[in-house]
Amino acid sequence: MSVYHQMGNDSINLVFEEHLASYRGAIISPVNCDKAGTLDHIARMRDLPDFEIVFDPQLYYPKSEMGCLPDWDYFPKGVDTADVANFGWWQDLIDGLMKSMTVLHPNAICSPTNVPKVFPDEFFAHTVEVSNDLTAKLTGTGIDSILTLVVKMSEIAQPGRSMAIASIISRADCSRVYLVMEGEVDPRRELNSPENLKGAMRLIRALEEAGMKVTVGFCSSDVLLWKHAGASSCAT
Repeated sequence: MSVYHQMGNDSINLVFEEHLASYRGAIISPVNCDKAGTLDHIARMRDLPDFEIVFDPQLYYPKSEMGCLPDWDYFPKGVDTADVANFGWWQDLIDGLMKSMTVLHPNAICSPTNVPKVFPDEFFAHTVEVSNDLTAKLTGTGIDSILTLVVKMSEIAQPGRSMAIASIISRADCSRVYLVMEGEVDPRRELNSPENLKGAMRLIRALEEAGMKVTVGFCSSDVLLWKHAGASSCAT
């Protein structure tokens, strides 16, 4: 299983730390770094052999966790009043995202998504729809498309829910998934619910068996479980 560096605030030095194991790539954080700084980081990363630069738009909580996001051209105006259930709104956002990517030109882009209050089947179908729009617009650019899948851990702990979600997500046009798990535990803290962990492992296994390569985001020591479940990579 390969490992990506999940870029945080002033963490670029870890990518080039000679005493760390070689990263497969890095997931860029526009929340923690403005466009000029990101361009500089990407320029340095391009010198690393077989290193994948992945851009995550990070619109999970656009109203409360903006950080440097307003400095980016694709960040939507009027996000506080946006109808995020409207597919057209996401299409316009992807158009803006594509313009930014022509300058950055990463190796891959994660599809934009948000963290909803509830997670019905319709949300996951919408996730696929948005991802497919990004995949279509990236055709011919040389940039890979990755579907961002946000799930609530307490929900995937329910019997059969992981399989139902995997069934919906496997209809996507791309073959890669960036899995972000929303729970009651802060990112990179220890997960301690056996049922939540088992639900996440079932989801990872189901997606991988459906032919989708899963990268699990924001990992801590739980990476051992995700590896056992068959995840292709993790980000930490």
